[in-house]
Amino acid sequence: MLGSEYFEYYLVEEEQELFRNNLLNQVTESYLWEYLDRDFDSFKDFLTQAFWFKETPEGNEYWELLCSIRNDMHEKKVKIIQDFIRLQISDEHQLRKLLLRAEMHVRQYGTNKFYYFRDEE
Repeated sequence: MLGSEYFEYYLVEEEQELFRNNLLNQVTESYLWEYLDRDFDSFKDFLTQAFWFKETPEGNEYWELLCSIRNDMHEKKVKIIQDFIRLQISDEHQLRKLLLRAEMHVRQYGTNKFYYFRDEE
């Protein structure tokens, strides 16, 4: 997922401001835009590669806790969708397809947005 998507969907407005300020304290504004255009494997990767947590006014514990909380939120939302689908689908083959689609759906849209999705070939 792109850094801009993690920025928009995983951080609330106040956290976005803190993130932006801390990153700009260590790099140029053009690098900020390059960073947001990069692809990251997880929210934790996005956050931990941005700046040294210890060198921020918020400190290391603040950013580490934020990583942990947001990754947990993501995993819980994937599980909620998967549990719902399990209750609705009895065909094992179709169930596996929809569970995979649910996980991809949450990865694509982040933790703050849910959109209707359906099984499409």
